[in-house]
Amino acid sequence: MPVPSLQNMDTSVKTPEVEPVTIQPPAYKSAVVDTSTVRIDLLTTYVAGQAWDVDYFSLVRGQDDDSRTFESSLHPVYQQYKLIKGMELKVTSPLQSSQESSTKDFELSGSANVYGVIIPKVGDVFLADIGDGREGLVSIRSSKKLSHYNSAVYEVEYGVTRLGDTTLRAELEAKTVQTVVFHKDFLEGGADPMLSEDQTVSVNNLKEHYGRLIQLYFHDFYSRQYKSLLVPNQQVVTYDPFVVRFLKKILTTEDHPLMRHLTSFNVEGDQSMYELTLWNCLDVMDDALLTMAVHKAGIADVDIFFNARPTLNSIYYTGVRAVIYPKMSPTDVDNGYCYRDMPVMEKLIRGKARFREFNRLCRTDLDLDPTLEIYEAVSPKRTAQIKRVTVDEYYVLSEAFYLHTPEVKLSKLEKLTLDALKGNAIDVQMLDELCTGALKWDNVERFYYFPILFVLLRVYRRRIK
Repeated sequence: MPVPSLQNMDTSVKTPEVEPVTIQPPAYKSAVVDTSTVRIDLLTTYVAGQAWDVDYFSLVRGQDDDSRTFESSLHPVYQQYKLIKGMELKVTSPLQSSQESSTKDFELSGSANVYGVIIPKVGDVFLADIGDGREGLVSIRSSKKLSHYNSAVYEVEYGVTRLGDTTLRAELEAKTVQTVVFHKDFLEGGADPMLSEDQTVSVNNLKEHYGRLIQLYFHDFYSRQYKSLLVPNQQVVTYDPFVVRFLKKILTTEDHPLMRHLTSFNVEGDQSMYELTLWNCLDVMDDALLTMAVHKAGIADVDIFFNARPTLNSIYYTGVRAVIYPKMSPTDVDNGYCYRDMPVMEKLIRGKARFREFNRLCRTDLDLDPTLEIYEAVSPKRTAQIKRVTVDEYYVLSEAFYLHTPEVKLSKLEKLTLDALKGNAIDVQMLDELCTGALKWDNVERFYYFPILFVLLRVYRRRIK
């Protein structure tokens, strides 16, 4: 059967019209006002109001979900919350009571400012102390952003909707899908103040570790005879000027009262004492300086600091017999005009355990207990806490740290140190593990690694994971 042909029929497929993609230009920033000096998000911590710590339940909702307030009868599938424990509100108007004229019911309401770490919205609720030791359920009634900046403060108005009872918190937690803890000290440093509960446990432990480790460090390594810190377990009295110089820079008498008596012996007569070391890198938090810093060091006799001219507080006249000395060619300009021979140096001697009696807390040789994983990991897939300072001739940390090639495995301490120098996030749970196990390290390791822990315990707040 012949197919009839239709006149004026267009059998070609038309190409659909596609609107061109418009690329938005980046936001314009004027050069008239320099906002890089003081970050806006740091200024938002200085907001007016009285601090009020609450457990804040932020309503999790999609685009089409309603914003009804908390209903105990509503199934958790249809009403879910994100719990923020210890959230701080800045109260601008305290709870005030008013009475409804028709029903004669009392109502408690107030207002507060909320940090921009969350966006408060109608439907959010929080549990807080409303007076007389009573806990109440407070619901957000309105929310207003107080600034056009990305980091801003929100003003909220709220009212008490229910007094607390034995089932209220359980009903709210049944609808909670995520729990975090608010830490204001992280907010003041410009970091994310919302931490998980596991991270919070580690952070609380780290606050205790700092004071404990400093107390133990000065108790064990401060010499009351020489009024300074001495390297332990060496054949003769040995002094490391780089460690003492670093600690006098980062610690004060508020950290330990013996800081006012800590003496830094004069070793500046030798130009090698001006070389950059790992401690300079930790002071400025710059990993680029590692390539220019001293990599190897040894023990030199104090006689190299003797000269015919008497020097004020010279280490030669202190009774110290050996000094940690850079094992490298000097890089200062004076060496180019007047070459200096390298002194004869000995290797650092491996340290002993702090307690050598079997009835004390620490074992005589911790290498006999593989489960601690202090110097050796129990399997190749795991990582040891630290390496011995005497594992090679490199100063304090090992060759793998200074070269830090990706295929070489670092110890946990070396990894955290390198992360800190690079500005990466610090694993607080790993840092907590190190500080807990640090009490069992041998003497030389504690002498050199505790100052690194002091730094890590100060900088971990900037970025954590």
